[in-house]
Amino acid sequence: NASADDAGLLSFKVVNLLLPEENHSEIVDVWRSYQDFAAHLAQPHSVDFRFNVMGAYGTCCIGSPIDDRQYTLVQSFNTPWTSVTIPAGVGPGGAFYSITYVDFLQDGNVAEGEGLLLAYARATGEVNRAHNLSYSVLQQIARPNRFAILEVWDTQANYTGWQTNAATTTFAARVKPLLGSPFDERPAVLCGRTYVDNTGCVAP
Repeated sequence: NASADDAGLLSFKVVNLLLPEENHSEIVDVWRSYQDFAAHLAQPHSVDFRFNVMGAYGTCCIGSPIDDRQYTLVQSFNTPWTSVTIPAGVGPGGAFYSITYVDFLQDGNVAEGEGLLLAYARATGEVNRAHNLSYSVLQQIARPNRFAILEVWDTQANYTGWQTNAATTTFAARVKPLLGSPFDERPAVLCGRTYVDNTGCVAP
């Protein structure tokens, strides 16, 4: 809420991972420029948040250091991640979110891997246009061999069903030799104001 008025903010979403990692949350914030993002980090509310969550002002919450990663958008399909038309339902009753981290071999063919990601993203968006609400491919700024995939689906069942489709299994087989580590897939739901221990984010 404190970041809502920061200059250059396009989108700020907090997603909570599903079992067995329901204690793990991810912040995905989108900024008009890197300069706007840097100015946001310097704001007192950003500094206070980081000190608070790390327990500097008392006993708090964090189980490991904040893992900051900055990306640029490669391409998005269907509705952009920043669009206000993506359903905002919170918790299990809302849309299904997935964040997948992709690590290509540094000395491998990163361009080929990126091409496979984009071809699969395009197929996913076209075939599942009624169910896949948003699909974005991002590239990490500091480590260009690393990518992230942001997906929003109407239901987890439709997402899961697509994982066994021939297009997905063919893509996985073709991209596997290029990977430095397995896909790091993180299924999640949108988090709102209400969090319940052992349940996660629920509708207010």
